[in-house]
Amino acid sequence: MGVVGGCAKALIGTLAVLFFIIGVGLLAVIGIITVEFRAYATGDLFKDLYLWAPVGTGFAVGLLLLACGTLGLAGICCEKRGMIKAFASLMVVLVLLEIAAGVIIYVYREDLDSEVQSSILTGIRRAYNTTNPSTVTRDALNKLQENLKCCGGNNLTDFTSVGLNVPAACCVDKNSCTSGGPFRTSGCSAKLADLYNDYATITFGIAVGFAVLQIIALIYSCVVSCRDWDELV
Repeated sequence: MGVVGGCAKALIGTLAVLFFIIGVGLLAVIGIITVEFRAYATGDLFKDLYLWAPVGTGFAVGLLLLACGTLGLAGICCEKRGMIKAFASLMVVLVLLEIAAGVIIYVYREDLDSEVQSSILTGIRRAYNTTNPSTVTRDALNKLQENLKCCGGNNLTDFTSVGLNVPAACCVDKNSCTSGGPFRTSGCSAKLADLYNDYATITFGIAVGFAVLQIIALIYSCVVSCRDWDELV
């Protein structure tokens, strides 16, 4: 049992460090997603989207990974059985959260494009109308269209179909653009959905890629917590 126990301790320590590093990486990805989308989620734009549910779940998973890594490493170094048991308990919660995150990401990806499109159309009507325009929403839409090099939700007809002029933010080149164009032809909803899905895929891949390691860590943490420390040397 001594050799097996020693290997179990070494493995848990290694996995704990790995989980901590993964947690930092996952939180960094979530941070990028948050900054990327919050730059556009101002005024009336995207305020009703449940876009933030997968982001919040990913943030929770990242924090749990940090906690798991800290508890596992501290439990092995300080030989604290309670910390190892807490490490194992968090592993169970973490696996359940990752399953929930996977389901949320998979289900939400199917509806994201239509939700984004609807939000952009609402934003266009409120930002560019002549009676009471929302300057905050207009600035957010202009920034979205300039940064992603797109125009409207589907295309520029989102403006013309409701009697609005196509904004300068849709111009291919502002310096040579006139009221007749040339304007960008691709819509923002598809580009924004693709951007979100790219980040969501990375986040999901990180979680799935280490699912096996988490199960191994759970098994070995149970072995360690059920034995006396003297038997594990």
